[in-house]
Amino acid sequence: MLDLERKEWSQELLEAFDIRPDLLPELYPSTYMVGGVTNQAAKECGLLEGTPVILGGGDGSCACVGAGVVRPGKAYNVVGSSSWISMAAERPYFAPKMRTFNWVHLDEKLYTPCGTMQAAGYSYAWFRNTLGGEEMALAKEKGISAYPDFTVAETFTQTQRVIQPNPELSQLYHCTYRHFRRAYDCLKPLYAAMAARLPVG
Repeated sequence: MLDLERKEWSQELLEAFDIRPDLLPELYPSTYMVGGVTNQAAKECGLLEGTPVILGGGDGSCACVGAGVVRPGKAYNVVGSSSWISMAAERPYFAPKMRTFNWVHLDEKLYTPCGTMQAAGYSYAWFRNTLGGEEMALAKEKGISAYPDFTVAETFTQTQRVIQPNPELSQLYHCTYRHFRRAYDCLKPLYAAMAARLPVG
């Protein structure tokens, strides 16, 4: 319900959903000083009384700053259980295909357009755990990684927050019975699949 460009509640959406503006909280930038550490809190946590308490930001905006992306044109990528690519920009980016969403940066003058694929490492682990029992046992016996380079086909991905109506989502394809002589032969590098699902645009 936030008008990203004006940084205020969207009157259009409030009217559309019949929500009274007085029910919503006041909006503040991430750098807003809420107050200071109280005497009681200082005794309990060891901080000095009066130490400024700053509002802060959401996980994505904080990750952006933590990655050093603090000026327009800088970008970063996270690959873990989920994955996303994001950047600092002077304006929000509203992608025609709706594959991008935006946060307000911790610097209130900037935005962080972001493309995400919520099953990056999870896709990797799912395939290994579901179809790679023999390879996992062999890897354990040899004391090596159970994540070799994958070579043949493509994998499924899962999206969250971003609308991607592509028909190939949630599928394993280009696989035939011949590939399953060795389960891992059925995958093209998962990192390529992750990257394909991370457009900012």
